[in-house]
Amino acid sequence: MVNQLADAGTAVLLVSSELEELTRVCDRYLVIVRGRIVSELPSSAQRHELVDALSGPTEVGEAA
Repeated sequence: MVNQLADAGTAVLLVSSELEELTRVCDRYLVIVRGRIVSELPSSAQRHELVDALSGPTEVGEAA
């Protein structure tokens, strides 16, 4: 259903703790912490880049 909606041009916000699921269906990744986007990656990002973004700084500008 998610793919059908996306193919029809509908924006879909998918929240999941399953990294494999996200890498199968996402066009881009936004890491949100406390309501703020702290990282944005394209769907071409490597798995380790996504893991780094997820475990990185908790606030924009904060050192890892």
